[in-house]
Amino acid sequence: MQDTIKRLRHVAFLILIIVSLAGCSWNKPSNERVAKPTPDADAVFFETASSLREIAWNQLSEQSKKTVVGDWKEAKVTNVRWDDVPIKETESIPESVYKITFNTKQDELLGPIGIYFDPAAKTIIGHDARK
Repeated sequence: MQDTIKRLRHVAFLILIIVSLAGCSWNKPSNERVAKPTPDADAVFFETASSLREIAWNQLSEQSKKTVVGDWKEAKVTNVRWDDVPIKETESIPESVYKITFNTKQDELLGPIGIYFDPAAKTIIGHDARK
């Protein structure tokens, strides 16, 4: 009789554990239990930087394009603050600002070409003053 009671306690304990573990996995639908991949920040930045470089390049005059040193597709892209934009072309303050810098043959004389973008709207919001 005592063996039967011990066995019933063990079985009840095992059932309790199994139900508890199963209950934890049933809290969410099966499609939410699988870890979802997060976007790769580097890939997102690369895609944004590439498109902003192209927009900046296309707005340059032919004369300016001829002075650019190296491949324009390798122009430096940096995240900067709104306060760092020397000549602003808008009064609305964007959430973030990217600067595209094209080095030129005239950097020592005039400085590089710097163009500032609102990456969300992909619009030019300012530029550097060239000396």
